[in-house]
Amino acid sequence: DFVASEPEIVAHHFTEAGLIEPAISYWLKAGNLALSRSANAEAVKHLRQGIELTQSLAPSPERVRKELDFYLALGPAVAATEGDAAPETSRVFSHARDLLGGGGTLTEQMTVLWGTYLAHNMRAEHTAALEVARQCLALAAHHEHPGMSSLANRFMGQTLHFMGALVDSRVHLERTLALCATNQETIA
Repeated sequence: DFVASEPEIVAHHFTEAGLIEPAISYWLKAGNLALSRSANAEAVKHLRQGIELTQSLAPSPERVRKELDFYLALGPAVAATEGDAAPETSRVFSHARDLLGGGGTLTEQMTVLWGTYLAHNMRAEHTAALEVARQCLALAAHHEHPGMSSLANRFMGQTLHFMGALVDSRVHLERTLALCATNQETIA
């Protein structure tokens, strides 16, 4: 099906016709499809076009939701094309976090925290990375999610290791291994 395989063409036509709402939807589909193919530069291009169109919508909760969907997809694409430590990567994840506010699903919150953590970690901003790792731990514990808990403990262990707190680091890394061993179906 042409529409499913090349949504960017449909998005382009809707954009040219001034049909903003369907164009936005198809730019997001095009961006996500490109991401699924690891075509990150292409994904960035499509997602930015969609974000630009969302700016033309009247302010509303629906507009915020659409913009958030674009930024959640854009974060990993920018991280892949520009690097985890790039200022643009931090900006994208920070904007996504602002759009989330205190809400969002567990996956959305963890996506933003993951990107933020990687940015701080790759810039050797260990104190900031540790704070984000703590937020990940709290979120995972609140939701009792072993996969997220494993990731959060890995972040804590890694960061504490870099900071020289080797005993505490080992506790978190061993917890990561234990969670992975006992929850293989959830974590895989």
